Amino acid sequence: MSTLNAKYDKKFDILYVGMPDFKDAVGSDGSHDITIMRDAHNKVRGYIFMDFLANYRDGVYSSVHFEKPIDLARLYNKVLTVQ
Repeated sequence: MSTLNAKYDKKFDILYVGMPDFKDAVGSDGSHDITIMRDAHNKVRGYIFMDFLANYRDGVYSSVHFEKPIDLARLYNKVLTVQ
């Protein structure tokens, strides 16, 4: 499996997580303020998490199933060190 890249926008509390070719994907709104990015073949290329810190703290993502596994706890801790 390819490695997922992550980028955090501190100003807007948005976490971008995706494959290296994430930029060519098209987003569709999912549940829990998550946009799912898919390529032309409908394969998941990444996710955009709106209000990431707030939603993580509230446990919003605990019931979400991701087609591409994501270690959100690690990303949350990484984002906190950027704050």
